Amino acid sequence: MRRWLVIVKYQLKLFAVCIYIYGVMM
Repeated sequence: MRRWLVIVKYQLKLFAVCIYIYGVMM
């Protein structure tokens, strides 16, 4: 359960970085 939470956290962080890069490109 804890490992799953860490994976979700990591994916959310990666998603946030992608949105940030997309915003900078625009």
